[in-house]
Amino acid sequence: MAFEWLRTKDEHSVRFSQPTEDTIFLRNLTLSAIVGLDAWHREGREQPVVIDLRVSYDLRAAGASDAVSDTVSYSTIAKQLRATAAENSENGGNIYDLSMKILEDILDVVDPKSETTEDQTQHDVYIGIRLPRASLLAEGGIGYSYAVTKATRYNLRDYSDKFFVDGIKIPCIIGVNPHERLQKQNVIVDLTFWVVSTHENGLFRDYGAIIQKITDGIGNSSYQTLEALAAFIVNVAFLTSGFQALTVSVQKPSAIIDVAGSGVEITRDRSSFEGSSGSRRNESI
Repeated sequence: MAFEWLRTKDEHSVRFSQPTEDTIFLRNLTLSAIVGLDAWHREGREQPVVIDLRVSYDLRAAGASDAVSDTVSYSTIAKQLRATAAENSENGGNIYDLSMKILEDILDVVDPKSETTEDQTQHDVYIGIRLPRASLLAEGGIGYSYAVTKATRYNLRDYSDKFFVDGIKIPCIIGVNPHERLQKQNVIVDLTFWVVSTHENGLFRDYGAIIQKITDGIGNSSYQTLEALAAFIVNVAFLTSGFQALTVSVQKPSAIIDVAGSGVEITRDRSSFEGSSGSRRNESI
């Protein structure tokens, strides 16, 4: 079961994993749109956007009839995603704004006849948005994902969302072997910022500053273990941002010659990390 923070209407946090029986999905729909800031922190600039969408939908009728009229056309969904992204560009929305508008529009597409709360069909929806060129330092780009269970246009009760940064590559001194203490080697860092409360959706607007601070800190570090480096990264992220929960994955691609990458992944919340030895060690960051 993957780690997820589930937000309810009362904003209590729990772990959850939601299976879905029948699903319609689009993978890696790629377009160009204005979504927040570009890699140079400029507003109003188009950039590549990659969208993944999964929505639960009862496919038994279409499976029996073999009729498109009994399902939702993939082309209709793709067309709606492009239209939503274009509208977001006009309104100057960020990645979170785009995700919320996609959710609203897709629920209209899959359940167009429901005009009252009683008529609404509940759907599980997953939306993943990646901006692969939004950061000069993260080769995998940045992104946001949103998963909601039993959603209707009038009820978004149980949902989980997160921001992520993938593929930050930084050379640093890391390792216990004598030769590793003589020369820097690359480490690759992935970050996941779990959104625990509604106000945190605005915190990721400063992702550039967060990435820069982490990159600078790692470049000047000289830990022996990835475990200590991961704890250091968590601390820097907490000091730089207001997020309450964070997952850090850090790997060494050159540590073992026949292994693509070896590393560790840790998840921490702010309350458990504050006051730790790692926090005291890095007060001067």
